[in-house]
Parts: sequence; structure tokens; C-alpha cells
Amino acid sequence: MARPTIQFNNEDVQTYLTAYLTLNHFMNESGVPRVITAAVDDILEGVSRLDYGGNTRPLSKSKLYTLLSALPIVSTATVQAATGQSSRHSRNLSQALRVASTAILNTLVKHGEPCSL
Repeated sequence: MARPTIQFNNEDVQTYLTAYLTLNHFMNESGVPRVITAAVDDILEGVSRLDYGGNTRPLSKSKLYTLLSALPIVSTATVQAATGQSSRHSRNLSQALRVASTAILNTLVKHGEPCSL
């Protein structure tokens, strides 16, 4: 009997990233506290360098950011459909996205940024 797939709700982080932290906001530093942009950058940097066993090349920060702002539900299947990568690489990406989404949401709550929690 197979384990059920993990489906992680990413809607709050997706909404925040698409509304407040677009690439323009990062480049112009407009409207978003510098603490948040630095925290998101640090989170993505750290998550991209997590060791998933075997391969030591880091994941792409821009790919992680793009997927976080595009996927309302994070699972291996949704990541694989969005990227066209292999099942194994999609599994690594979905693990990284779950960690990043949780860390970003905790940062938003800590700094009082708007989110639905």
C-alpha cells in the first residue's frame, strides 16, 4: 500500500508574493519592508542549498521563487506538471518549497505583514 501524497497549502505565501513581492518590488524596494525582502532572500538561499542526498548542486532560487508564487498547492505532482522535471527532482523541489513556504509564512506573521492567518 502506497503512502498518500503530501499536498501543502501554499495560498497565503502565493498571494503575498504575487501582490507584494514581485521582481519589481525587489528591484525598486518599494512598499515592502527591507526586513521582509532580506528574509525571503535568505530563506530561498538556505533552502536552495539543502542537501537531499546524492547531488550537491543547489536548486535554483529563481525557480523556487517562481514556483512559490505560481502554485497554490505544492505536491510532487503539481511541481512535476509545472516544471516538466523528473519525479525525483520534482520531489526534491516540492520538499524545498514546503520548507520555504513555511519559513516565509512564519516571517510574515512575525513581522505583522498581511496574510490570512
